[in-house]
Amino acid sequence: MISDEEIIGLLADRRQARGPRIEKLQRIADAYNNELVLPLPELDASEEPAIANLLSMAVDAMGQRGSSVLPQVRFPSIGDSRVAAKHASARTDLIYAWWEANRLPLQMSKRARQFFTYASTVVHIRPDVRRGIPLYELRDPLGAFPSGDDIVCDDCLFTYRLPLHALERRFGREGVAHSVGLPLDTHRSKLIDIVEYVDCDETVVLAYAAPQLPFGMAPVVNTDVVCTRLKRVENRLSQCPVIAVGRPGLGVPSGQFDGMVGIYWQQAMLQALEVVAVKRDIFPDTYVIGADGNNPRIVKQANGLKGEIGTIQNGDIRVLKEPPGYMTSPLIDRLERNMRVSGRIPAEFGGEAGSNIRTGARGDAVMAAVVDFPLQEAQRFFAAGLQVENEVAIEVDRKWFNTSKKVW
Repeated sequence: MISDEEIIGLLADRRQARGPRIEKLQRIADAYNNELVLPLPELDASEEPAIANLLSMAVDAMGQRGSSVLPQVRFPSIGDSRVAAKHASARTDLIYAWWEANRLPLQMSKRARQFFTYASTVVHIRPDVRRGIPLYELRDPLGAFPSGDDIVCDDCLFTYRLPLHALERRFGREGVAHSVGLPLDTHRSKLIDIVEYVDCDETVVLAYAAPQLPFGMAPVVNTDVVCTRLKRVENRLSQCPVIAVGRPGLGVPSGQFDGMVGIYWQQAMLQALEVVAVKRDIFPDTYVIGADGNNPRIVKQANGLKGEIGTIQNGDIRVLKEPPGYMTSPLIDRLERNMRVSGRIPAEFGGEAGSNIRTGARGDAVMAAVVDFPLQEAQRFFAAGLQVENEVAIEVDRKWFNTSKKVW
């Protein structure tokens, strides 16, 4: 049995190790959700990106293609009798029934997006007591800290936040705020940090009051934090019920769009500055310059809409135009090209076609070279992960819902 201090210490170590990675993934999520804000210190202002969001388009396109086909389930018949064939068919039908009850076809759309973007999908198989079936629960990869990303892991930590009133209602505990060191008059909408530890022996849920920092990004370095144990459940399985599928990289999982955020930021910043320059060119700064050191004076204001001509005494008007730099637009286009190459984003994702493609066969060949192999690799990992998930789900059904006769 693991202690609360050991859980907090393990979380601190894993957050410390994954902190830079989680920060990068959070920036990718902000770009996908169009939540990036561009600070422009040169203008003492901030702007929202006003460029095509290729990242969002690519994530959706790869996610939709990756989840368009589900792996097939097949149980071999044990024996040559008709009863054995019937049992094999029943096993297959039950797995498909569990998938349908868990809305797995819809869940796979989100899994595929997480796999290509976060380079990881984390699924927690646990009993659904109300319906009497195994539950395939998809967890947030940014708040999950598994022991490894090679499908089967030894243990996993989950972090998330719940309002105080929801926490007390879910776990049937009152006075949680006081037990974690918060004042008695803490508002019931106050977010409480939750740590959930899962391994092959037990599931432990802790609540603690951490500094209100960006979710999942700040490493917990103080292991003496005040926490309270909300629940402990014995795990009846012989393995950890968490399945973590990581996209392969050199040593650590690597997302397909990891290198796009910096380029996207640069392109959006240049676009914002160019828009400001064009506005200044439309409404240029105008100065009145005195002649021979005299004090200039505007005798009559001009009105172009009415055709009235203005008059200036002892001076001349000079318009200072600052057109945008001639290299700005080519550089923005070059950055877009770099994004497409870095994230493997063909023009066809946006309903366009490259200027050097003349036939449909060539267009199909270009799309296949960019898309087919990442999709093939992803679907192989999905199939391997679902196989382990089904094995854990069968074990859950045996241990928790062994009330009716089933043949496995």
